[in-house]
Amino acid sequence: MKHTIALCSILLLVCSNPIQSQPTVVIGGGASTTNESLNAQLGSEVYWSMNGLTVGFRIASSLAIPTRVESNTGASGWVFEEVDGSSTLTTLTGILGWTFRVDRTRLSILGTIGGANITHRRKELDYESDTVVVSYANPTWTYGAMLDLSYKLTDQWSLHLGAGYDHIESTRPMVENEPPAKSYRAVFAGPQTWCRLGVGFSPFDSALIDPLRPAGKRKQWFVGASIGSIHPFEPNRYNEFNPGLFTQYRFTSERNPWFAEVGGYQYSMADVALYAGGGILFTIAPEFFASEFLKVGLFGGVLAAQAQSGLVLTPVLSPRIVVETHLGTVSVVIIPAWESTAFGLTYAIPIW
Repeated sequence: MKHTIALCSILLLVCSNPIQSQPTVVIGGGASTTNESLNAQLGSEVYWSMNGLTVGFRIASSLAIPTRVESNTGASGWVFEEVDGSSTLTTLTGILGWTFRVDRTRLSILGTIGGANITHRRKELDYESDTVVVSYANPTWTYGAMLDLSYKLTDQWSLHLGAGYDHIESTRPMVENEPPAKSYRAVFAGPQTWCRLGVGFSPFDSALIDPLRPAGKRKQWFVGASIGSIHPFEPNRYNEFNPGLFTQYRFTSERNPWFAEVGGYQYSMADVALYAGGGILFTIAPEFFASEFLKVGLFGGVLAAQAQSGLVLTPVLSPRIVVETHLGTVSVVIIPAWESTAFGLTYAIPIW
């Protein structure tokens, strides 16, 4: 979480001059290889290209990765034993690089760094011989590189062919013994290569906002990523990595807009949640700050959570604090629940 706070501090200290940029949203699918297995992958990128310089984020999920059980006697290294269940690998990475253009063709060379969450699920017998689903997650860091070759079909629509490499190491000890007795470990995911075919959308106008003056360029459509959350009031305080994707539409370009928002993310280690709803944002003291960068808001809606116990529907009423910068919108979302109250962090790129 400290790395996330540092990243947001950099976003808040960007230059005060308006920046011109063309945003792009890419949605696609393809294949990935990890744990010696070929897997389906779904992914999305949201980025700006600013006179060549390209920044944004990527979120992708590789499905049904076999979980490898390996043994080691201390003499020959780790040896494959069996497959035990499967995992879903979700990565959320920032992207930074350069885009080269020739007419309607573009080639982006990008570096990536961020986090990965490997959700493992398997069926086993409990003490009463009932079949139960065991699920948990193993978050870790990831870094790598990617290439994206695109062709502009129209001024707004484009085709994208991408490939990349993510360095990931996700293992968990199972049994530890002194050699020559066998030790065992579970390997959820290893280094990953991937390729994907996608469709891109780019609005006509520049999307970067100018929040440093009242009546500046107010954007209405945002696409963002949920990053993580902290739980400071729990008896045993803990942080979570919550990779997810959402979109927000503000119904007007007025100073205090109503908005609708839908999204999904991973929470409580291995559980998945989808939510939908709406709310309102209020700009704080724009004349005093000579800026519209600071907002507070209230969101209400419904949360559908897929937990180990099954599907759960919960009403949601959540305040939020929003800081708008030239490079996007950073929000702190408050999820009130007494001592389980959480503070979530999201980042969104204005699209239109």
